[in-house]
Amino acid sequence: MHEHSQPIRPKQKIVHIQRTSNHSLHHAPPKKLSRNYLPLIFLIIFIALSSWGISRYFSYRAKKISAQNYTQGLADLTAGNFSEATKNLEKSIHSGNVTSDALLKLGVSKYNQKDYTGAIEAYAKVLERDPSHTTASNSLGNVYRDQKDFEKAKEQYQKTIGIDSSFAPAYANLSIMLLDLDQKKEALEIVRQGLEKIPESMELKNIQTLLEPEE
Repeated sequence: MHEHSQPIRPKQKIVHIQRTSNHSLHHAPPKKLSRNYLPLIFLIIFIALSSWGISRYFSYRAKKISAQNYTQGLADLTAGNFSEATKNLEKSIHSGNVTSDALLKLGVSKYNQKDYTGAIEAYAKVLERDPSHTTASNSLGNVYRDQKDFEKAKEQYQKTIGIDSSFAPAYANLSIMLLDLDQKKEALEIVRQGLEKIPESMELKNIQTLLEPEE
């Protein structure tokens, strides 16, 4: 009788499968910042701070140069050196000193050089910034008068009086212009209107004295 032996089965390898939770699948642990990046970060910060410092330095320097040009421009204007005054004032303005005062002084300098187009441009910029600037408004009237555009001059003087009814130079300039145009009656009327607002004005009193004998 033959014995039937059982077939020998190969040994099975047991594999352990480790289950991973859903949480760990979607949220990987944060990686630590490599130390190799630290020099780069410090370099970026250094460059940013350096750029800010350089910008501040050049801004300060530009303001300083602008102030120096403005001061020199005023000195030139006072000395009657209008060509140099114009150059220095324009440098100051181009450096950032775009103030009503700087523009006004530039207009005066150009006016004294008979650069009427430049003077009109400067005074107009003052009035764009400050429509109630009586000196710029009155000065603009003077430019039109010297260009013999008497209608524009008259209109500008009247605008100045409208801005400030106690501004004597506008009354005086308008009355003298009318007198030069042989409009004595109108000139005297302007003087009287001015004296009603500013009775202490010696300038207007002198013009009145000049005009009244012609009545």
